Amino acid sequence: MFRIPGSPLLAAAAIAGTALLSSPSVAEDPVTLVPYTARYSLHLLETRVGDIASVNGGMDISVIRGCEAWTSQNHLTMTGGAAENPSIEVDAESMIREDIEGRWMEFESTVRVGGELTETIRGRAELDADGQGTATFKKPREVSFPLPKGTSFPISATRESIRQIWQDGAKLVTYLMFDGESPSPMRGTDILAGQPEPIQGGIDDPDNLVQGDLRRVVTTLFEFSETDSEPETTYIVDMLPNGVATRLTVDMGFMVVESRLIDIAAVPAPKC
Repeated sequence: MFRIPGSPLLAAAAIAGTALLSSPSVAEDPVTLVPYTARYSLHLLETRVGDIASVNGGMDISVIRGCEAWTSQNHLTMTGGAAENPSIEVDAESMIREDIEGRWMEFESTVRVGGELTETIRGRAELDADGQGTATFKKPREVSFPLPKGTSFPISATRESIRQIWQDGAKLVTYLMFDGESPSPMRGTDILAGQPEPIQGGIDDPDNLVQGDLRRVVTTLFEFSETDSEPETTYIVDMLPNGVATRLTVDMGFMVVESRLIDIAAVPAPKC
């Protein structure tokens, strides 16, 4: 369900969409997702290699519904410190525009380390009705790759996973998801596991979005071509059925970071 674009330190929570219907209320449909803007804190939970002593920063997320497409934008700022070395600043941004029907997606991301641009990705992907299609990259170089049958884009994958978990009662959901961060889609698995942390006070939530059936979803993402590999990334997400994550931990192998929701506001859907 979740994928942190640009690098393993961008906001997975941003890959949430809104329902295809014309914005019914959460009370009318327990799995209706909402467009929103939100801010999250970011800090280090655990380090396993090297001499990383601290990680601090924040994420700004927006998921906006247009008449023809969703637009999801993420901006992460992070400072990492080592015991005897200068701190390193990371600034990463990503954007996806996904067709309401999930048939095409435009994607772009940049990563800056210490103020220097280190990565730029830009392109477009299109799918047939069976999920087979083509991804065309413009940056870092012009190249095209086929997408296998059954591929979905981030917002479509998230919406379907939430529908199966909250509406159908599924405990396990699997899928192929392409988000533009690599030439091939990721093999994703979402599992209900453990109890979510109770929602803490102090979240600025004027539109009362932080309410409902909170559940803990563990998402593992594998490279498509690696059948017996370790997951590239593992997310543990405390999530509501409207697509809002209140807490997120990301295990990247060499360290684990945590994000917590600070404030959130609804974004009205357009009158199309």
